[in-house]
Amino acid sequence: MNKKIIFPLVAALSLTASSVLAMNPVTIQDQGSFMAGGKAIRSEGVYDGSNPSNFAGETLHGDHAYVFYQIPVNAKKYSLVFLHGYGQSGKS
Repeated sequence: MNKKIIFPLVAALSLTASSVLAMNPVTIQDQGSFMAGGKAIRSEGVYDGSNPSNFAGETLHGDHAYVFYQIPVNAKKYSLVFLHGYGQSGKS
């Protein structure tokens, strides 16, 4: 076989083998979600859904966190925490 063909083939096979060996599944012991903190501020007046430019009676929910967690079997002492979505909901 030509060396130009063998090298890419060997490289591809070694990458495939190493990626298969690196794929250790993580077994989840527990997972869930919860909300923490938060305030609800209501404006004066009565809400009217037919007038979107009128903010009377509407509520603003803020200063809170939506937390989703997963705990693997044989968890380490210290956890990884990822913070994202500043200024928006984790559900969007």
